[in-house]
Amino acid sequence: ELTVRHHFSPAGRREVRNHRRHARNELWSTAMRAPAILIPVVIPFRALSQMRYAAGRGIHWLVTEPLWWWSALRGLPGCLRNRRKVRIREYLRWLRLFRNPAGYQPPRPSS
Repeated sequence: ELTVRHHFSPAGRREVRNHRRHARNELWSTAMRAPAILIPVVIPFRALSQMRYAAGRGIHWLVTEPLWWWSALRGLPGCLRNRRKVRIREYLRWLRLFRNPAGYQPPRPSS
């Protein structure tokens, strides 16, 4: 077990900014790595889960939530240029980690 400590500067304590950056990067990661067949499902799911988080933080967060969407859309062409998709089997295994991180088993070496 490893404990990682993150030291925050005053600039890094703005939770809404960190949320927007995290949401944007999560969407970009999906665009860069997800198999094409899963993108129409995974990207809306990611956006909705981030919106659900913002809604839990208050109406101001929910109203300003489209700001990170705009940032994500502006960077999407670059993500697609650098796209290196992951095989569908490994991607689905990775998605299951969110439900059961302790049950992770590394992929078997291919012959």
